[in-house]
Amino acid sequence: MERLAREFFMLPLEEKEKYPMAPGGIQGYGHAFVFSEDQKLDWCNMLALGVEPASIRQPRLWPTAPAGFGETLETYSAEVGELCRRLLARIAETLGLAPATFADMFGEAVQAVRMNFYPPCPRPDLVMGLSAHSDGSAVTVLQQDAGCAGLQVRGKGGAWVPVHPVPHALVVNIGDTLEASIAD
Repeated sequence: MERLAREFFMLPLEEKEKYPMAPGGIQGYGHAFVFSEDQKLDWCNMLALGVEPASIRQPRLWPTAPAGFGETLETYSAEVGELCRRLLARIAETLGLAPATFADMFGEAVQAVRMNFYPPCPRPDLVMGLSAHSDGSAVTVLQQDAGCAGLQVRGKGGAWVPVHPVPHALVVNIGDTLEASIAD
């Protein structure tokens, strides 16, 4: 999936623009969360796609190039979805709850994929790849590109701490939804 995502971002702009993110939209190629022409944008191109349930999919936004992209995304997403279900069950058990607690609480899972590309920047001291944010989901699974270190998390005391890529590893973030449900 990582290789195909990289190949997608290396396609000519005209090809990538066949899958445009509509103004105010969150799926397609472009910049999400654009509210005004005057705002400062993150230094990042993205491709965001709804995966599950099928009702959130917008097939016209799923790239047909590079070859095998859609099929690989289907397989990758199914495996990440299963990983999330297993993680939520283990987290519940660790908290002394029944394994199905979070599956029952959250109902049908919404799964999306967002691929980010950070093009070379002539003045990296003046931009951010992505603005500081939290993930509203229950769980976010992040596959970092080993060649592009930049992920940071806010540690205790508010300091930003780098998360160095580990080859063939995934980063799992507990999202706002799960955190709020276990905060007690």
